[in-house]
Amino acid sequence: VNGLKATVRRWGEKLGFRISPHDFCRTFALQTTKNKAPTRVVQVGGGWKGIDMVVHYTRGLELDAIRPYLPIKNLLG
Repeated sequence: VNGLKATVRRWGEKLGFRISPHDFCRTFALQTTKNKAPTRVVQVGGGWKGIDMVVHYTRGLELDAIRPYLPIKNLLG
């Protein structure tokens, strides 16, 4: 893992911004969720033991991304 962290850090230095392996995990969870992958599929793809990590990584979804799924939409027709 330390070798991976060092490699990713070097990539970031070459690109001119800070990056970590954690960023890849978060991006994977966010992008697959935005592309409507089922939570269980995201969990397995990310290699996480529980759904809690998917929830953790996707907590930053914006309201606009969630808005189509809000119950009020169905109530208003």
